[in-house]
Amino acid sequence: MMMRSNREVIDRFREAAAYQRKAVRCLIPERLGGHLDVIGNELKLMLTEAAADILKDCVGQAFCSAGTGYKKETELGDSGCKMKTESERKGSRKIDIL
Repeated sequence: MMMRSNREVIDRFREAAAYQRKAVRCLIPERLGGHLDVIGNELKLMLTEAAADILKDCVGQAFCSAGTGYKKETELGDSGCKMKTESERKGSRKIDIL
């Protein structure tokens, strides 16, 4: 059995997914196809945001433990940390404009 490259496997999965989408579209009325596009786009957006949050947390924890640019949030009661705000980094103060 010959080993396939990762790129070839990914391309085959994408092709299979495209056929699957076409098959599902054949099963529903044509006027509802637009709804599937909206739902698909929303799911992609949700997954992208979830992945970004996970990466942000992982990077934040790495920087927090290294002591660079992040500060510990002791009031959270756990090992959470967050990025310092621009004013915290520069030491500026808040001014109310009337």
